[in-house]
Amino acid sequence: MITVRDITINRFRSIRESELEALDDFSVLAGLNNSGKSNFLRALNLFFTGRPEPEIAFDLMRDYYRGELSAKKRKEISISLHFTLADPFRFRPGLVPVEQMLGRDFSIKKIWSFRQLEPAIYLNDSATPLGIEDVEKINQFLGLVSFRYIPNRVIPTEIIRREQQALRNVLVRRLARYRKQAEAVFGGLQTTAEGLVKSISDDVRKFVPDVQKVRLATAKSLADLAFQFGYRLTEGAAEMDEAEQGSGMQSLLMFETLHLIDRDYFQQFGWKQAAIWAVEEPESSLNTALEARTAHLLAGIAKETSGRLQILGTTHSDLMIQYAQRGYFVDKQPYGKGGLTSIAVPKQTRELLQATSRQGVSRWTNPLLLYPLEPAVLVEGKFDRDFLQECMRFLAINNPPRIVCLADLKGDDTQGGIDRLIYFIKENVDVIQTRAAYAKVALVLDWDAANRRTSFSKHFSPSDPFVCLAWAKSEVNPLLSQTFRGVERFYPDRIVSLVEQAHPNLIFSNAKGIRTVNADDYGSVKQHLNAVVRSGLQTGDLQYSEAMVKRIVASLQ
Repeated sequence: MITVRDITINRFRSIRESELEALDDFSVLAGLNNSGKSNFLRALNLFFTGRPEPEIAFDLMRDYYRGELSAKKRKEISISLHFTLADPFRFRPGLVPVEQMLGRDFSIKKIWSFRQLEPAIYLNDSATPLGIEDVEKINQFLGLVSFRYIPNRVIPTEIIRREQQALRNVLVRRLARYRKQAEAVFGGLQTTAEGLVKSISDDVRKFVPDVQKVRLATAKSLADLAFQFGYRLTEGAAEMDEAEQGSGMQSLLMFETLHLIDRDYFQQFGWKQAAIWAVEEPESSLNTALEARTAHLLAGIAKETSGRLQILGTTHSDLMIQYAQRGYFVDKQPYGKGGLTSIAVPKQTRELLQATSRQGVSRWTNPLLLYPLEPAVLVEGKFDRDFLQECMRFLAINNPPRIVCLADLKGDDTQGGIDRLIYFIKENVDVIQTRAAYAKVALVLDWDAANRRTSFSKHFSPSDPFVCLAWAKSEVNPLLSQTFRGVERFYPDRIVSLVEQAHPNLIFSNAKGIRTVNADDYGSVKQHLNAVVRSGLQTGDLQYSEAMVKRIVASLQ
């Protein structure tokens, strides 16, 4: 859930002036070492905690922009956050005056100056700092946001143990159902603990096959009540605590635990209404499988509507870039006379992957290996892609596959066509074969290319993560003639009628109501039809396509 929409930083460490615009649920900063990525996270930490780093106190002269330290002028550091509060964010009854002052969309700026113990605080575009009473309201609002800064060099088990009291509170609250059953309280404790971390145990077991089970190290008797929380991981007949695991396993447990705690806070008493994590290189110490799982986990929990979590991370990982909803390339650029300043430039996922791989920040990844934890549907062209995406969205398909066309994979204006598809698949057989069984590639052909399926399937064995399907000619809209080629022949009457009414010289109907299109006009017709599709499907629009969409989803299971 997005809480902070934009961040503006002035004269902090390597940043003279830069802005992170249009942040999303999970955003990443990618760039070379020493480009200044972490300084954006440290600026956030300074805003929320008053410290640039957890163990380092703020020092204006040390934390001021390095390029102007010697300049003889007033030195100020300013950090401004633009907040956008979603519907789930609620102010407690006692904080109604705070909500009345702030509203749901506002900016808070903090300015640190020489010889000032506390920063001056400004609301929105005001040039006048807030008074004591209004500053208290700002602090009450910020108290509703759980902020976590997780440096790269942190030891995950230390964070887990630091949060043991919060984890204890979560467990005790859920244990309340056993209050009247004193004789079963410890059985209830164990049952509750197992349910509490079931998702963590399932995730760990899936990606680390040696571990059969993860449980909380809870009390088994009254004598054990003065316990210290931790995890117990089962490997064969042996059980060990999380400190005995590798750093990758510890990192995964840390993120899962913090998510569990923050999610529970949102459900209890309105103490916290949102959480923001600033994470340095979450991929550190992870093998590729756990790296992909962690990227997928962070993206998933940040997008949970009930989770209220927003994540901003630094990274050198192509996998983190792939799964992030927003990416920025951070680089040092010249400023002034020989000076440098860190700048964050927003980029689309493909652009950011290209920029980071070109500079050696991250690995180059074959487009067919992007998003390795999700199945993919490959179609000929953009119009096929858009229609299938809208169908999946309208049918509310759970965890829909990623739908791409040749142009998406190649990053250019490559046209579709069966021959181009055959060549592309043939050139990438070995790449597709490396995908996991749960991340298949489904190739979807047009109805008039159904007889070409063997041209693709002959390159794969039945056990390979590849399947080839074609739209069924028997399911076409009977009122559309063969002049409607490709996926458009499965469009409903409503969509075609809208284009026919708006452009009567492009689509013609005979006495039986069957529509035709001139070959020279078909490109224009496709564009008009696509515009209607992208405006949203309605009830009845999937009359001729729903069966195919469900076959595609089933083929990926």
